[in-house]
Amino acid sequence: MSKLSKNIDKKRHVIEFDIEDNIFVAGCEEHLKSAFWNLINNAIIYSKKGGKIVIRWLKTKEDEAVFEVIDDGPGIE
Repeated sequence: MSKLSKNIDKKRHVIEFDIEDNIFVAGCEEHLKSAFWNLINNAIIYSKKGGKIVIRWLKTKEDEAVFEVIDDGPGIE
């Protein structure tokens, strides 16, 4: 597992990556990238300046892949 914390996005947010190695999913690469980027971009847009965003790619005990974007924005009902 790699864990990386960087201040990017012109220093407006702190973005932390928590990424496990060797996780693969089947699907259309273009659609998956679009869905993942949409979640990340929404976190960047709706989190307040200086907020923390955590991007996680992990495998559960049931051997399922999970992609999570956690932020301190207002969220979606």
